[in-house]
Parts: sequence; structure tokens; C-alpha cells
Amino acid sequence: MHTPLTSRQIREVDRLAIETLNIPGLILMENAGRGAAEVIRKHVRTTQATASHKDKSTHTPCEPAQAAILCGGGNNGGDGYVIARHLAVAGWDVEVFAYRGIDQLTGDARINATIVQRMGIPIVERSDDAPAPALTDAHIARWRNADVIVDALLGVGFTGDVREPLASWIRQINAIRAERETRAGGAATPAIVAIDAPSGLDVDRGQATAATVVADLTITFVAEKAGFSSPDAKAHLGEVIIVGIGAPQTLIQQAVNNVT
Repeated sequence: MHTPLTSRQIREVDRLAIETLNIPGLILMENAGRGAAEVIRKHVRTTQATASHKDKSTHTPCEPAQAAILCGGGNNGGDGYVIARHLAVAGWDVEVFAYRGIDQLTGDARINATIVQRMGIPIVERSDDAPAPALTDAHIARWRNADVIVDALLGVGFTGDVREPLASWIRQINAIRAERETRAGGAATPAIVAIDAPSGLDVDRGQATAATVVADLTITFVAEKAGFSSPDAKAHLGEVIIVGIGAPQTLIQQAVNNVT
């Protein structure tokens, strides 16, 4: 499917898959997260090989690697938990930073977050009534030292402005990326990988907010989104790779026909 889709058309794909094909939403999320994890693993191997080729004197570790996975409170965050599980199974050192506590999640996202928790994968959660975990210097250091920072904070349904404290998380991701660009030798880690879309980007209009993740790689599901072709979006997307969720082409075309 090469035609870019709107956020409404993407939701229609999900609805049709669940209601007409009887594919549970949990399986759609599993397919998305597993496919994204496979792309991330390949991206890190490619990055390591490129760095090693540029500087023969530098030893670059082979997979497994280290990932900081930032999960929001919706289905995008649920995708992040699936990614965390598959990377951990592959032997990666994974740490999840949960913008919403597991007890605040619902549906498929909560199921996947609970699995990650029971696997013993470290999860930094909010405490007491705080809206999100306070980012300490130690947390930021772990982001900075990771091979990959995975942005699974906001999904394609985002519109409006990013509010605090989430805006601070996004600014910190971008600050780490900016620091990376100034390092001697041009080290390419941590790579910034956005899931479905960079958080803070309106995918229908292709418009970035004041706090929008600048990604090296965007792993988007089903198809590119309608606004990805705008110059503003391109400045934040990096490379774009499409991952399927198990919906056949006929169903995707039906969704396009249903929602124009």
C-alpha cells in the first residue's frame, strides 16, 4: 500500500480488522511491536557496522545492545511495551520509562505492560500522584548511554500542543540527539527511533509542535501518514520504514474507501 493514510483511515483499518476479520486488537499490537523490534535490531546492527567501518580502531559491540524505551499512556505506549519484550528476549539490556503508571493503563496496552513487568524488565514509573516520573540525572544518563532511544509516547491521533511534563521529555530526547552530533568521530548512538510517528507531530497536517521528537528513524504502521510529505514533517521523521500489522491489502483499501 503506497497511498499515505490519514489518522482516521488508520483507525478504520484497526476497526475493520477487529470487527470483520475477528483479529483481536492484542494481536494487531503484537504484530506491530514485533515488527518494529525486528527493524530496530537490524538498524542497530547496520549502525554498528557503519561506525566500525569508519573507524577501524574503535571496537563497536555487536548485538545485543541497550535500549531506553519511552512509553506513553495509550496504544503507542502499548506498542513500546511489545518492543521492550521482544528486544529483551533477543538478549538486549532494556529499560522502560513509563509516562503513565501501569495502573493507569487500559486494554491491550495494560496487558502488554503487565507482561513486561512480570518478565522483570526494569520499568521507571510515576510515584504517588505524580503525573509522570521525575527525570533524574541518572535517568537521563541511561538515555544518553543507550544504543537506542525508542519514542513510543504519542501516537498518530495526536493533535494540539504537547503539555508539560511530556514536553520536557521530548526536549530531553532532542538535546541528547544534539549532543550526539557534536561528539568526536560523529558517533551515531543513541539512535532516536520513533514508533508510528515522532511524538508531537500532527500526522494529518504534517505540522510539528514546539516539542516534537527529531528522529533518525520512524517505524510507521500499515502505511505512511498523510502529512509525512510536508517539509516540517520530513525534518523530524528521518528514514521512514513501514511495518504491517497483519491487515490484508483488500481491507486497507476498504478502509480508504470508507473514510475519504
